[in-house]
Amino acid sequence: MNKLLLLISLLCASFCSLGQEIAIANGSVQGCGGFLLDTGVAFSDYQNNENFTMTLCAEAPETILNLYWNSFNLGTGDSMTIYDGDDTSAPEIGVFIGTDLQTTDVTSSINGCLTLVWNSDAADTGNFSAEIACGTPCIRPVVGVNIDSELPWRICVDEEITLDGSPTVFADGTSIATHTWDFGDNTTDIESWPSVTHSYSVAGAYVIQLFVVDDNNCNSGNTIDVLVEVSTTPSFAGTSGDVLSCLGSEVSLEGMVTPVEWSTAPSANFGGALFIPDDQSQCFTSEILVTGFLAGQEIIQESDLINFFINFEHSYMGDLTLTFLCPNGQSLLVHANQGAGTFLGEPVDDDGSPDLEGVGYDYYWAPDATLGTWGEESGGTLASGTYSSESPWSNLIGCPLNGIWAVEICDNLGSDNGFIFDWSLAFDPSLYPENLSFTPSIGADCDSTFWTVNDGPIATLEDCNDMVTEFTEAGEYLYTFHAMDNHGCEYTTDVNVEVSELAVSADGDFTICPGQSVSMNSSVGFNNSVLPNIVYEWTPGVFLTADDNVNPDVSDVTGVTTYTFMAYPAGFPECASSTEITVIPIDSPVADIAATEWCPGDQSILSAVNTNLLDSVNWTLLDPLEGLGNEPILIATEGGTFVLTAFGCGIQVTDTLVVQEVPCDVFIPNIFTPNGDEFNNTFQIEGIEFQNNAHLVVYNRWGGIVFEDTKYDGLWDPKGGEVSDGTYFYVLTLESGEAFDGTITILR
Repeated sequence: MNKLLLLISLLCASFCSLGQEIAIANGSVQGCGGFLLDTGVAFSDYQNNENFTMTLCAEAPETILNLYWNSFNLGTGDSMTIYDGDDTSAPEIGVFIGTDLQTTDVTSSINGCLTLVWNSDAADTGNFSAEIACGTPCIRPVVGVNIDSELPWRICVDEEITLDGSPTVFADGTSIATHTWDFGDNTTDIESWPSVTHSYSVAGAYVIQLFVVDDNNCNSGNTIDVLVEVSTTPSFAGTSGDVLSCLGSEVSLEGMVTPVEWSTAPSANFGGALFIPDDQSQCFTSEILVTGFLAGQEIIQESDLINFFINFEHSYMGDLTLTFLCPNGQSLLVHANQGAGTFLGEPVDDDGSPDLEGVGYDYYWAPDATLGTWGEESGGTLASGTYSSESPWSNLIGCPLNGIWAVEICDNLGSDNGFIFDWSLAFDPSLYPENLSFTPSIGADCDSTFWTVNDGPIATLEDCNDMVTEFTEAGEYLYTFHAMDNHGCEYTTDVNVEVSELAVSADGDFTICPGQSVSMNSSVGFNNSVLPNIVYEWTPGVFLTADDNVNPDVSDVTGVTTYTFMAYPAGFPECASSTEITVIPIDSPVADIAATEWCPGDQSILSAVNTNLLDSVNWTLLDPLEGLGNEPILIATEGGTFVLTAFGCGIQVTDTLVVQEVPCDVFIPNIFTPNGDEFNNTFQIEGIEFQNNAHLVVYNRWGGIVFEDTKYDGLWDPKGGEVSDGTYFYVLTLESGEAFDGTITILR
């Protein structure tokens, strides 16, 4: 055992001390300090048939006298009557028998005096001892608190709570001096009173305590045990992950939330040490704060407390009273002035070295002890062991487990000292709460779990955990699954749903030479994303080198074949998109040109068809012979006979094209009929196709413009009611500056 010595500063009032031991007798005594003892004076019990009247008065300038009865264990039929004054005519405070006054203060209230009338009969004897002090005795404040919640107080992380210490009760004539709010998270507040606010940044269970000291230097002994449970973040495991989908596909989202348990083992603050000097002016106390039990938990049977323990050394056992006190003031007197000069442990019995430590022995008191009391087992050096107490263990039934427990030792005679090196109390393990744990609960209804979305479709099922919906527009949607627990805390998790219209594309129709192999050159687009799990289908599969590729090759096509390319995400055939490609096999020619016309000043565009199959092209002009190049497209600025020579698919062909000159004049009709049939529906101007930048303006009879085009191509069609039937005026200006005007009649 680690023998640490702590000198405990006690919260007892100290007045002028006489350092005296006074045996009860007839007469009066004035003074402050010391002990009032029975006639045995710590050597033995009092005698039978004693009858004494003693008056004790405070010494000026003190006006209050207090007797603290550290030991009061009277034989049957014996009594102590106490009067509040200097004689027996004063008001009677009470008649006390048995253990009535054990660990009790009796205080004067009239003139600073108390008168005691002591009587013992002819039968049993006992003992008593009282500490004499002047001034108001220490009456512990009783802390109380108001909170806006039932217990446990269920809150969220960072939620601010308020506690009010106004219900704390102080003894008459006293008030608060200092206080400490202990929030159970290694933080305290000594400034805020009576209200205090606090929040917790970490989930868990916390016990809030309030400790106060009054202006009589008395500290509170009870606990408030405000249990605060701060919600844990639940698990959203099992909730749907992000979804990539397409139009026409049904999207299902599943919400799943599991509360998370918080747990920790309970703890209690046990242990203490105390120096017992050779001082008869006061008793000495060491305190332990116990907070490891449930709020309101009490001792309900003697066996709930397994034992009290001290490691102690003292040179004279007969002048000691030793008492254990529980938080509500109930007490167990375990030793009272018995055993005379018996040593406890191995003390240093030298008054010249009062502070020199000896060797402490382990002493226990237990309800089931087989040894007697210290007094019954006294003599020489008291051995370590488990002893019986002077008072019955039933004295402790009803004691709260949480709060300040104390050991009190009073040294009634001079010329000795001692040390308590350690002390503790042991409770029945069954009283300890199981691991302190809690699990927030989340309801099954829609007020506890539900989905929301930013501007998208939503259709939840009955319990609001699951959702099934279809999308009519492509886009990105953020769905949020919410969970509310019984702490009032909201937790969320997000699911991104990307919806796109899958689109496939491929090169247009093409021709293919015999024996030629050509790639289909298709592609798939899906929200600009590359999907790793796309199914590709080409039909028919004939002539294709692969039927599950994006760009298969086609070869050996013997007839016109239309291929369908379809793609869809695996598992979502309803998202399929398709396109068609027609492959036309050719033999010869591989090149072909058609006759055209040419207007002087205009251009003619001559083209070789099937350009993707040509290996080489050559253009020439006859009469006069002139080479014109080898591009598939030829732009001619004159008329004549053009010869195209082309080679491809292993075949060379030649074709001749005569480009004839035609007049460049324009002819403007004076009527057209836009009635929707196949004829004369537009304002067609003959020769306009040979005119660049022809500017046409049409006016109604009031001069308003009903049509204008700076590059008129002869396709004005006044559909519907755009222009009514009637006669209109036009002005046509050619790029050369030549202008035409006249009237045009619209007739439907």
